[in-house]
Amino acid sequence: MPMTPRQLKKLYKDIAVAVALVSIVTFIAILQYKNKVKDLKIEDLKRQAYAGDVRDSILVDSLKLKILQDSLEIVDIQRVNSINTINKQDGKDKGDRDILIAIIPNANDEQRDRIWTAYSPKN
Repeated sequence: MPMTPRQLKKLYKDIAVAVALVSIVTFIAILQYKNKVKDLKIEDLKRQAYAGDVRDSILVDSLKLKILQDSLEIVDIQRVNSINTINKQDGKDKGDRDILIAIIPNANDEQRDRIWTAYSPKN
């Protein structure tokens, strides 16, 4: 049975509506896919940035620790040098004191007082 022009027109309208609906659904699906891809890229960039921040933070902490270790090493060297300087001066002072003590039996009271003052602890 042949289709009447009215039935044919209705069929064309139905086909047009179906094509429009399929087009709209496809367009929405494409937009959702693009948004999902963008979200995934953003999350990936965030992860990379966080990993970079962590890596940079570890590097900065490592450099700070190295600076601290170098500073402590310098302080240790300065401490050893100070101790050596004090020991040298103390050895020199002991030598001078021993020479002066050797002459104490021949010294008078005033000389002994000066020696006592020179070698007594000073605060």
